[in-house]
Amino acid sequence: MNRFEIDINPETEIIIEGVGGALHVKSWDRPQIRMDFQDPSDSFEEKENSIGLIAKNDCLVRVPYDCQLQIVKVSGDAHITGIEGHLNVQNIGGTLTIKRIHSAKIEDVSGNLAARNIAGDLDIQHVGGNAVFKNIHGVLRVDQISGNVDIKNCGAKVKIKAGGNGNIRSLIPQDGHYEFECKGNVNCRIDSSSNFTAEMSSKAHKILVQTKDINQSFDIENHSIIIGKGSGKLIVKAGGHINFRTREESGFKFGFDVELDEDFNAMVDEISDQVGVQMGSQLDALSEQLASLGDQLQISGDKAIKVAQKKIEAAQKRLEKKIRARSGGATRKPGIAIAMGIQHTAEVVSEQERIKVLEMVQEKKISVDEAELLLATLEGRSPKQSSSDESGNENNEE
Repeated sequence: MNRFEIDINPETEIIIEGVGGALHVKSWDRPQIRMDFQDPSDSFEEKENSIGLIAKNDCLVRVPYDCQLQIVKVSGDAHITGIEGHLNVQNIGGTLTIKRIHSAKIEDVSGNLAARNIAGDLDIQHVGGNAVFKNIHGVLRVDQISGNVDIKNCGAKVKIKAGGNGNIRSLIPQDGHYEFECKGNVNCRIDSSSNFTAEMSSKAHKILVQTKDINQSFDIENHSIIIGKGSGKLIVKAGGHINFRTREESGFKFGFDVELDEDFNAMVDEISDQVGVQMGSQLDALSEQLASLGDQLQISGDKAIKVAQKKIEAAQKRLEKKIRARSGGATRKPGIAIAMGIQHTAEVVSEQERIKVLEMVQEKKISVDEAELLLATLEGRSPKQSSSDESGNENNEE
């Protein structure tokens, strides 16, 4: 990190002409500019009433708190804090955050914008992302915000146009004039101690009003309501729904700010992007798992067939083993146990064993006589002699 310091007088205008990366500007009580930069070729140019700074990458600049600051172009994000003079910004390529600024004029911000604790006026031409405004004490005017907008505790005059949804939380002063136009939905939460007339227009024909005396939903395009003396003006135009309600001021105050400020909102946006990437990865992984599961199911089906075949073969072996055990281990022909006149106690042949014997006959592994012999062996009885055996015995007797 390189550094240089320059002494300046209070009338000198500071111009940051170009920053290739991110820019951080902080104020201090010295009559000096200090610049911390990365590239040795970064430079500054002194003129009679101004000084110009150029940085190719990220840089941190310290400026006198009461200076006049102009920023011409920043390619990345920009954070400016504690400028009691006027701030003029032409182009920010990323997100712009400004805090504790006296007044500012901003031409174009490509990303999001967060402005907080502005003592004077804030004039903005275009914001490409979302915008958050808090504690703007002067006039707040924004020509166009592409995304959503959130404002809290602004001054007497506010005029905003946004392409997304809008949220306003504020006390409208007695002479205040607020114009809030959004293409999406608008949520208004106004302090009940305000004095104003609200004119609401919803292209979606949905206006919800919640006050101390009214709690009603209107399916109409236009509706007006008077709060207090009605001296101020609130004009709300929405492409979607309008949710209008008043709230009581609480006597209890926290010792710190519990609202979601711009830093937290930026963190939420970053987390959302990370979650989106993670969800995409998880969905891809899930698709791969499902495809793999389909293959596994097909393989499992083939395996199931093989397992069934193995079970059948095992059942056949168990049957043959059982036959051998009952026949006393006598020799046998292939596929059949032959009893050698051994008598067993009569047992009942199971239905499964009988079916198996019949299947063996059907498959011509054994003959009918052999099946009879097998069943007799299983039941422990003497087999019926075949006709050929009977005739042979008769011949022998003769």
